[in-house]
Amino acid sequence: MSLILAILFAFAPLLQSPALPGPGNGGGGWVTDNFTSSGDLNNYASQLNALPNDWSIANNTLSNSGSVTGQWMSLYVPSLSVANTTVSAKVRMSSTASAFLAISGRVNLSTGARYQVQLEGSGAVALYDHAPWTGGSSTLLGSASWTADTDWHTLTLQMNGASLTVTLDGTQKISTTDSTLTSGSVAMEAYNEGSTTYSFQQFTYIR
Repeated sequence: MSLILAILFAFAPLLQSPALPGPGNGGGGWVTDNFTSSGDLNNYASQLNALPNDWSIANNTLSNSGSVTGQWMSLYVPSLSVANTTVSAKVRMSSTASAFLAISGRVNLSTGARYQVQLEGSGAVALYDHAPWTGGSSTLLGSASWTADTDWHTLTLQMNGASLTVTLDGTQKISTTDSTLTSGSVAMEAYNEGSTTYSFQQFTYIR
């Protein structure tokens, strides 16, 4: 019996599961922002070159109050360029009237071109090859429906080569291919035409 135990202890390191890529494990790994401090806003930049006053952090939640209307307000991770990644967040809108929030991937930090997943208060989930911040046309790559409400939902965009997959609360909503954008940063976005507050939690991506 003692010989068997000795053999098992000797080979135990070989039987363990390999470490997942991550900080300290030789890979970029998963990054999750739980918004524990207002100082976490310093981890982001905006298309307006300054963090707008209507973004705030409280109770582990990043919120946009919607005081800037008629345009997308984007918070992106600066100095990040990844090709194959997954970006995800828990999201919520305080009202579904004229409401749009989004997460984006492969954001071109020079132009703002990006793959953007919109969760719309009208009841649509839509994936766009979105126009740059300075204007232009966006291309709808796929859409699906959801039961619009003011509850928390988990929105995810997975990008692997030309393959793009969108899930909502773990259910696949969109699966398509597009090779226009090959790498870039990740972002959270809000678009307001009313007085809706947009909330984000557990913003997660692979760097």
